[in-house]
Amino acid sequence: TGIDQLVDRVVGRIGDTLKQVWITGDLAMGINSEEMEVTLVGEALDTDYLDELMSKLETLIEKTITWQVRSSGAEIDTESALLVWQKADEH
Repeated sequence: TGIDQLVDRVVGRIGDTLKQVWITGDLAMGINSEEMEVTLVGEALDTDYLDELMSKLETLIEKTITWQVRSSGAEIDTESALLVWQKADEH
């Protein structure tokens, strides 16, 4: 589905400001789709860089990626979304 490649590339390149990566839409519900809907949760994420990165990923995984950035995961409907990565707590 390309989820692993998405997580590897985004998490590896965005850094400490990223807190969570969510998949929404059909893929989150277990339905194969040509579109991957992604919500990134974090502070001060470089959206220009993310746009470039997502375009490259679309070519790599052969899916259309629609994405959005949120500062908090509180607005995400966890019933219809799949958490695919979360930053480990730093205690």
